[in-house]
Amino acid sequence: MTNTQWVIPCNVQYYDVVGAFNKFNVIDWKQSKNLSKAKTGDIV
Repeated sequence: MTNTQWVIPCNVQYYDVVGAFNKFNVIDWKQSKNLSKAKTGDIV
């Protein structure tokens, strides 16, 4: 089984995504339709 890599878009004018990834180990994110295909082990 091959793992998939996912890119989740955000508006950096409203959310400091770089700061959040530097500060937190885990970030909760609203799931998009396409992400429902993600499997355990995928890189998000």
